[in-house]
Amino acid sequence: MTKSPHVVHCPECGTRNPRNATKCTSCGHKLPTTGTSWLEFIGILTLIFIGYRLLFVILPKKPDTEPQPTQQYQIYEDLEATGEANWRDYEDAEDERIDSIAATAQAELLHDQAEVQDYAETAAAEFTQSVPLYETDDCIYWSHAYNRLGQNTCVYGDVYSTYDSDDGFFIDFSRDKTAFYAVSFDWIWEDLEDTCVVVYGSIGTYESRPQIIIRDPDQLQDCYQ
Repeated sequence: MTKSPHVVHCPECGTRNPRNATKCTSCGHKLPTTGTSWLEFIGILTLIFIGYRLLFVILPKKPDTEPQPTQQYQIYEDLEATGEANWRDYEDAEDERIDSIAATAQAELLHDQAEVQDYAETAAAEFTQSVPLYETDDCIYWSHAYNRLGQNTCVYGDVYSTYDSDDGFFIDFSRDKTAFYAVSFDWIWEDLEDTCVVVYGSIGTYESRPQIIIRDPDQLQDCYQ
């Protein structure tokens, strides 16, 4: 009794499997491959030869001139051209988008730089204003003016009241009519009450009362200029 050439027996469990099977249908064991017989090999070569000869009979001869592109090929070329045009449009749109983003970023950067500069200038101005003018110029408080009679210096303090008369414009630092005051015969200032001012000049007296005569408007300054 011989084994059928059309089946493959599993070497593991002996189950009969189709000849072209690679694994056993029963146990899943990998089956040995069978070699191709010489008769089958000759048959395959014969079929290849016959098919090759038929190609020369069925296929038309190559024309002498180059054939015109078929409708399908023309459609392919049209699609390719459309794709290239769409890609160019996409690239142009992308370039515009990138330029817009760059311009926006540049504008925001310039805006931020301007804000930083404004902040720095404001901080510098506030710092400058935070130091009273009378401290930088080593001025004396108005109540100490008696100690500097005859000296060219500066006096500071909060203005108590002002009044304008035919004799001049008077700036008082106290309700005491014997205390220091400033007078101008040429200039008038408004809204000085309750503000700190610095008066520059030589301290003299008038009827035993210390005073500074303001002959130039720059002699009167705000304490926090």
